[in-house]
Amino acid sequence: MLRSERGAVFVQVGISLFVLMAFNVFVLDYGMMWIGRRQAQNAADAGALAGATARGYDDFGSPPSSTGLAARSAQMTANANLVWQTAGAPTVSFSCPAGVTGRCVTVEVYRDGTNGSTAMPTLFGPILGISTQKVRASATAVVGNGNATTCMKPFAIPDEWVDGSHTGHWDPADTFVRYDASGAVVGTDSYTPPSSGSASSINISGHFGDRVTFDVDYPFDTPLSPGFVLPIDLPGGRTYLQDMTSCNGQPIQLGQRLPIDTATVGTAVTETALLAAYNLDPTAEYNYGDSYVINTCAPSCAAQSPRLFAIPLYDPDEFQRSRATGNWSACGGTPCIVVRNITGFFIHRLSGGGFGRHGHFLKYPGLTATGAPNFANDASWLVTMNLVR
Repeated sequence: MLRSERGAVFVQVGISLFVLMAFNVFVLDYGMMWIGRRQAQNAADAGALAGATARGYDDFGSPPSSTGLAARSAQMTANANLVWQTAGAPTVSFSCPAGVTGRCVTVEVYRDGTNGSTAMPTLFGPILGISTQKVRASATAVVGNGNATTCMKPFAIPDEWVDGSHTGHWDPADTFVRYDASGAVVGTDSYTPPSSGSASSINISGHFGDRVTFDVDYPFDTPLSPGFVLPIDLPGGRTYLQDMTSCNGQPIQLGQRLPIDTATVGTAVTETALLAAYNLDPTAEYNYGDSYVINTCAPSCAAQSPRLFAIPLYDPDEFQRSRATGNWSACGGTPCIVVRNITGFFIHRLSGGGFGRHGHFLKYPGLTATGAPNFANDASWLVTMNLVR
């Protein structure tokens, strides 16, 4: 009787091992699939945000080229985020999913054996005849137009106007003359501010990367020219130097009125503050071929070069009229500007270089303020980005 029961435990062990192996398929391989799914989603998210960053700041095609900077940035970033130790196969499109509008970048990451990808392996699945498992992920980022910033610098230049003395591009020798001391129209110069349907002032298609020569020590009564810098008294109670060398932190939005720092107009204060800001990133240069900043201390010193900052473009028509008539009632009796646009501005040179003091118009990170106007894409220099899916 005892001899007849020999080996019975092997049957139980065999069944137990099979159950344990099947349990491992569920626990380990299923867990591996969910880790891979999370990694694929991370790759898609990163790729979509990288593509949106390139589309917002550098690649302005509508839609961008499938081989352009936005597409390449999205693909390279997605590939750099591995899915279970292997790059997925990302595809990039610029169409928006249902219910989403705007300038989209959609990235699909495949690790399922389709679109040139390899499916993820299994560890214990072959016991049950399962050798692979499939994951994929999708993400969409939308590039938007900002209308506010908390990093404004107290350094304002006039928005572009149409000079009645000639046609063509803005000329550094132009001056804006439209009103006399009585407020009567005496000149042929005109100004149309940007809006949701108009980008007739300093816009991306006509001015991205433009070199702008400026002066910072004009007397207040100097004729208004494209390089006429006005020092601004920003809210927050900080000094002019503090506002120039670090973010003010106070939200400034399109259409807002800002007082002019009349004590600083025509003095060397702005030049001193600009030099301090310049010295925060002294090796930074401007690449004329590709229109971007190179040799900067960023991102170790800041998110972007400390010499690239947001500045207000002010309404030349209202300023010239108020100054000519001496009527600043719209500002409570204090000289002020109206912020008609906000642009990124890279301070390239403060002296020398063949062009004297000059900077370049570039895009800049922005915010969305409720109640502030929103502009046409070509007039919007502030960039926002949102991962919507």
